[in-house]
Amino acid sequence: MKLAHKFLGSILIISATSSCFDPPVFPETPTIEFESLEFVEFGGFSDPDSLILKIRFKDGDGDLGIGTIVTPGGDFITNVDDPFHDTNFYLSEGGELEKEVGTVTFYTDTLQNGRAEFVPLQVISRRNNNGKLITYRNYANYTKLPTFDNTRIECFDFTVRDLFIFIGNLNQGNQNDQYDLRNYYGFSGDAQIVDERYPIKDTIVDAFRNQFLHLKDTFYFQINPNHYNIEVDFFVKEFANGNDNDFREYNWREEFCTTYDGRFPQLSDSSTPLDGILTYNMTSTGFKTIFGVKRIKLKVSIKDRKLNKSNEIFTNEILLN
Repeated sequence: MKLAHKFLGSILIISATSSCFDPPVFPETPTIEFESLEFVEFGGFSDPDSLILKIRFKDGDGDLGIGTIVTPGGDFITNVDDPFHDTNFYLSEGGELEKEVGTVTFYTDTLQNGRAEFVPLQVISRRNNNGKLITYRNYANYTKLPTFDNTRIECFDFTVRDLFIFIGNLNQGNQNDQYDLRNYYGFSGDAQIVDERYPIKDTIVDAFRNQFLHLKDTFYFQINPNHYNIEVDFFVKEFANGNDNDFREYNWREEFCTTYDGRFPQLSDSSTPLDGILTYNMTSTGFKTIFGVKRIKLKVSIKDRKLNKSNEIFTNEILLN
């Protein structure tokens, strides 16, 4: 089958094969091999150029690609629930220990402008951890956190977010409703991760009698590496120590607060082995400006939905000019 998806300025084209007749036997952890890397220049000043990467993949149980979920409004969106959420937040009871927590997106029925609307809430997934949410207001209590730097906010360490905390359901004696979050996500109520010192904007009760605390604050965060299922690192050849064979990593997040890690869609609904070629198109108007006449290569890996990481491969070296 062939799939094509456009996201974040990139095109993914996946050719995958599977068979119900004598299927091949592959490991359940995916494996990849380098196929090709090509630079395509489009010429116009505002037209992005492309780095087109092709890799071969094999997977024994077919669980490659992140699937979609259907919102109550009938829209199909890419799954961004724990463990595929984009941002990790943290709880701590003080000192050095920080406990990572994720988020899930719950579409709740609320009244907006006199009519019912489904509104997405980014709800903390506590994962049975204890402690208080780490924010800019209390980060000085924790000994290993980085110093707050307002120039790096949103890209590194701290972000301003609206987060929601499930604190219970008013139907105390009835847990049969599928929209009761005690069943829906296994939440028991997480009011203990905040206290009166946190800036609670509101307490929300939705149409299913779920209760949430609404916080807007500057939270300590790190990018969740499991949000992506293809990881791409850039390496630039530098002349150092008398030779020109040294490569250094070019950190897109440090330089431009971005990444070329990405997400490709679910390839199969079955658990049969898969193999094929994945084509990953990375676009930028600045590739030639940044790398000039220097040679570059990429380090690549992928993950399956169980978060098994493939082997890492390096591409060949290419020159953009």
